[in-house]
Amino acid sequence: MSLKNNISTGSLKQLKQIMNKYLIIYLAVALCSIEAFGQSMERRADNIVSFSKTYGVARWFVPSDEAARTDWNRLALEGVSRVSDCEDSDELADSLESIFDDIIPMFSVDDIPESDVINRYYATDHSDMKPIRWQHFGVDLGPESHDYISRRTNRPYDTKNTSKFAFTGYVRSEESDTDSVRFEVVCRGYDSAEPIKGCFHFCTWTNTEEYITPLYRVDPLTEELGQEWEKVTMTLELPDKISSRYINWGIFPEGDGKIAVQSVRIITGSGKEIYSLDCTKGFDYVGNHCYLGYRTYLYMETEDGLIAFSRNDVYEDTESRNLINLPVADGLYAHIPLLLYDGYDKPAGKKEENQNREYSEEERNIADIIVMWNVIRYFSPYLKESGMNWDLELEKAVRSVLEGEDGIRVLKRMVGGLRDAHVYYPNETIDMRQNVLPAVIAYIEDKAVVLESMDPMLKPGDVLITADKKNVAKYAQDEMTLFSASDLTSSSWLYQSPMPCDSAEVRCVIKRNGKKLTMNVPSIPKGYYFQLYWQNYYSNLEASRWIDDDVCYINLTNTSFNAIGDLLEKREADDYVIIDMRKRSSGFITREILQYIAPDLIYKNIPDYALKSSYPEVKNPTYRAEYVSPMSKTPNEHIIFLSGPRNISNEEIFLDFVKHRGVGVIIGENSAGISGAINTATLPSGLKVSFSGQRAYSNSGMEEDYYINGVTPHIVVNTTVKDLADGKDPQFEAALKMINNQL
Repeated sequence: MSLKNNISTGSLKQLKQIMNKYLIIYLAVALCSIEAFGQSMERRADNIVSFSKTYGVARWFVPSDEAARTDWNRLALEGVSRVSDCEDSDELADSLESIFDDIIPMFSVDDIPESDVINRYYATDHSDMKPIRWQHFGVDLGPESHDYISRRTNRPYDTKNTSKFAFTGYVRSEESDTDSVRFEVVCRGYDSAEPIKGCFHFCTWTNTEEYITPLYRVDPLTEELGQEWEKVTMTLELPDKISSRYINWGIFPEGDGKIAVQSVRIITGSGKEIYSLDCTKGFDYVGNHCYLGYRTYLYMETEDGLIAFSRNDVYEDTESRNLINLPVADGLYAHIPLLLYDGYDKPAGKKEENQNREYSEEERNIADIIVMWNVIRYFSPYLKESGMNWDLELEKAVRSVLEGEDGIRVLKRMVGGLRDAHVYYPNETIDMRQNVLPAVIAYIEDKAVVLESMDPMLKPGDVLITADKKNVAKYAQDEMTLFSASDLTSSSWLYQSPMPCDSAEVRCVIKRNGKKLTMNVPSIPKGYYFQLYWQNYYSNLEASRWIDDDVCYINLTNTSFNAIGDLLEKREADDYVIIDMRKRSSGFITREILQYIAPDLIYKNIPDYALKSSYPEVKNPTYRAEYVSPMSKTPNEHIIFLSGPRNISNEEIFLDFVKHRGVGVIIGENSAGISGAINTATLPSGLKVSFSGQRAYSNSGMEEDYYINGVTPHIVVNTTVKDLADGKDPQFEAALKMINNQL
């Protein structure tokens, strides 16, 4: 009987029964589809996670020549594409083997905990062969990894692909009055009967229309260096748009061998000498601005001058492993050799597949996550201290992208959990046309507060409740998860994330002086927001000056070194100096002012500590165990430093020196909570991510470091919402109060 006939008879009950039947069928089909989709996405996520774990070990710990030649960013993209649709473990194992077979000797993926093939390889006598393994000091990720080294033992060192120098220095680019400089180096081969090959390496930074980029050039010496001294001349053509203050240069042996350097002269095209160094008269790190490439080459001082020589191993391995049987999925293991010998069974050769393939945005986003996750997994000095379940973070990030969430936001949130204040994205694309709320938001006392305003309708100290019915405090909290920093620092850096608005006018509900107000505030383009921010940032700075006959105020953000000297020339021993560092100092001026406030102290920078690793899963990471012990903990009360969360990295090292050497009293808020040299990874999409590649400890020793905690002032003074509303500067007032109590 048809539906039409049912209706014509008026049998409403039958109609409902038929409709219910169809509804049940529809819901069943829909639920099955949803379940199938969920299972499919879960399967894809698991496959990608398995690939990611294999990828990290293969990229940074498999010492084969094939692995060293691989374009790993492209392989991350290709791997995501090829494993995503594997339907079961067998298919996943086959896919992983097809991806890595041409890169990893003896590689296999199966359900057996150990590989008989690799075990038999290591059981063979290799006593007449040289061992090959990776050694990382930090990790060398390319031209921007200046302070790090990654090398394979007993393999040729490709100088053309490195920024490391043996014997190096720099000159100020503005000192050159022409478009070229000429290097005259007196050098010779050293301690070798055979002639030595050598190279010059130049580096500077140039402006292009889109970005600033390093310009590297490696030039082989025109002649091999014998045992006789000879003058070698090389000319560097300077780019038209040079942006760096320095031209870095170096001379080093190509491969094994030693080169002695007697003297260096740098001359402009017009014949003006701008630099000279006589290496036979001693070597002063500070005075001559020359330094050794970081753990790449060694040097020593002799009567002949400085001698640079290559070193095959980065450090002496006291603990290493030959292989890893990596659990990549439930019941699946990837068998990967970490040690090879000369003459190892090489793969057939890397297959260049899908070179011209276009990858989807989803694949690029996931590939970025895979590479960054592995960089942090193996080379972040703070991962353990962060307390994060890093494996879980990978799974969460992959699933979020598969569910359609914005990839860069997912990446930032994953890395944000590290609380590494050195994390930033130097080439991130930002839509400057987007309309935003004209206010710098801070998160203070669990409230979203106007820190600075670009519109007179909003005032510092206003508590933002809603904007276009959106909860501003929740917005601020969500945005803070994208900043890899201490909570304090994240709050102070919220200016980088102005609140987006959909309309030309934003209906805001605020609380001012305890009263709730509603107002319509005009939005502004993000580009204009940043323009106004930096205008206000500098225009609102206090000028350095003598406040009265006894107190001098120095603002390090807007005062040059020479101007500081002019101000402090008339200072008497009993006069007070307030040094304001809260909005950051200009360059490295902090340590330079010691000659005016603590002339008897020699500034010593505490060393950084980079992770040494030659295999994954390092249980007890080792660092250089050196530090500068404290000399005094009794502060000079005539010198007062104002600190805050914008003081980061080098400024924290200086504040730590101030604190533990008794230079002065620190008043204010904790510093940012990070130090140590930065490293930068370039991801498959082209996005760059900078992060801490080294860690640094306090002058008080290795039991104390900067991470998250920063440098705690002698006197902690926090800024409150009321302080902002009243236009007060509580830290500065505390400094004046301390001085008045002593007068």
